[in-house]
Amino acid sequence: MRALKELSVLFPLRECGFAKEEIRCRPKEAALFAWGKPARARLNKNPGGKTITKEKLVSATVLRAGYMAGMISHMEVKAE
Repeated sequence: MRALKELSVLFPLRECGFAKEEIRCRPKEAALFAWGKPARARLNKNPGGKTITKEKLVSATVLRAGYMAGMISHMEVKAE
């Protein structure tokens, strides 16, 4: 949490009084297509201290990839 404060990360939903459970049920109430899908952190496998580049962001939207020392260590591609 200290790092979040140092980076001035904002939490607008929390500031508006929303709790986690309420945030999770709102997409279902709104009938959003992805309401029941698990959260998918896209860049949580990027090693600390490594730059997140445009290329990494683009690849993370197409597939799930883990980066280790500049190389892809594993890859998961969703079949359409």
